[in-house]
Amino acid sequence: MANKAVMIKSGVILFAVGGTLLLSACSGASRPSVAYQTPAPVITPAPAPRPNPEPKPEVVTESPKESPKAETVQQPPEAAEQVQTARVETAPAPKPAPRPVTPPPPPPPTMHDVLNLDRSALTDMLLAPRLKRQEAPAEVWQYIGQTCVLHVFFYPSVQDSQLSVDHLEATSPTGAKYPTNSCLAELVTAKAREP
Repeated sequence: MANKAVMIKSGVILFAVGGTLLLSACSGASRPSVAYQTPAPVITPAPAPRPNPEPKPEVVTESPKESPKAETVQQPPEAAEQVQTARVETAPAPKPAPRPVTPPPPPPPTMHDVLNLDRSALTDMLLAPRLKRQEAPAEVWQYIGQTCVLHVFFYPSVQDSQLSVDHLEATSPTGAKYPTNSCLAELVTAKAREP
């Protein structure tokens, strides 16, 4: 009895395994085999474009008739376009000739330079006076400039009684007080402009 049960159990297992295999075979028959399936396209990225290689210089050898040592090398286009510049050295610029040094003009005379001058020395320094007036024992000369009037007083010296400048006084054309040295400088400049 136990053998019979084992046999039935074995048969059931065999039946189940066989049915499973049968079902597996049947279900596989409806699907096409892997061999007949079309493979999916494989998409590969396009390779990156390569930069154009720089042209290599061509070496041209001359014909065997000429010297075998002589070879001409053609330069690449970039080197042929370069312009060769020669270094030009310029001579140093000549130094300018020194300008002649002109001494500054002498300062205009002051009233202290005029004191004690006689009449001829004063005439050499200034133009002729506009007016000469005798006021014994003195003599007064008047010079008229553009902005001032200069009064020069001559008195006789103690030693030889010759007249010499003893006093100067300057006024404006209206009679107001004016700087004596400025008036004297104006009159000396006017004398220098005379031909």
